Amino acid sequence: MTTREDTRQSVVATVHGDYHAFSRLLQQPQEVIEGQAGNLPELVLTTQAVHKVLCALQRQEISPQLAQAWASFVRRGYVGNKDGQDSSLSTAVKPLTIVYDPKNEEQIVEVLSRLDEIGDLIDGTVTDDELALLLQLCRTADAVAVSADRVQ
Repeated sequence: MTTREDTRQSVVATVHGDYHAFSRLLQQPQEVIEGQAGNLPELVLTTQAVHKVLCALQRQEISPQLAQAWASFVRRGYVGNKDGQDSSLSTAVKPLTIVYDPKNEEQIVEVLSRLDEIGDLIDGTVTDDELALLLQLCRTADAVAVSADRVQ
């Protein structure tokens, strides 16, 4: 049995790029995840978190489907319907608020958009070369942000 604290910790860790925590979160009903909204700190997605998931995908530690589901969760604030099944929720979904690091928001959006396309008929596969470019985008964004911080 998962406690509320376990769910809260899984949400926070998921936003920090912990795909093991996200796997645990996928086992929770949406109502349980939503119930943590008032107990959560501000959820800020960083390029470091995105980089962790990209590296796991590159090393084949996670499936493309899990990477897509993670991207969908951090973009929308809720877990999508599993395997396209009808929702079992009787009420509207109340997404968690997840903000993107403002220093790198554009890069985060670009990578998440691409990961969220995994499984689509047209752009559904991320090649090794494309994955390398996405990883480089995260590294470059971090380097630029660090430089900007030093100037201030």
